[in-house]
Amino acid sequence: MAWGKIDDKLHSAIKWRMTPKPARALWATALSWSMDQLTDGLVPDGMLGALDGTADEADALVGTGLWERVDGGYLFHDWLDYQPSREQVLAERDAAKERQRRAREKAREKRAAVTP
Repeated sequence: MAWGKIDDKLHSAIKWRMTPKPARALWATALSWSMDQLTDGLVPDGMLGALDGTADEADALVGTGLWERVDGGYLFHDWLDYQPSREQVLAERDAAKERQRRAREKAREKRAAVTP
C-alpha cells in the first residue's frame, strides 16, 4: 500500500481555497487512485468518470494550478516533489519483501536449532 501525502497547510492554500469543492473532491479521490495505481500523478481522461469527476472539475483544477493538462489526461502539479515515484514505491516494496524473507529464514533457523 502506498500512501499519498497532503500538506498540513492545504486547507489554507490559495490554490485550494480558489478551487470549487467538487473539484477538490476529485483531486483527493484522484490522489488516492494515483497512489494505488502508481501513475506518478497521471490521471487519464478516461478515468475522470470512474473517479466521480467531470471535465469541468478537472479544468477547474488546471485553472487553479493544482493539475496540468497533458496529452491524454491530467497531471498533478509537481507530483514528484511531494509524492514518491512508482520506482521508489516498487523499490520499497521489494526491500520490504526481502526483509520479511530474511526474518522468516532467521525464525526457521532459530526453531530448527531448538528442536531436538
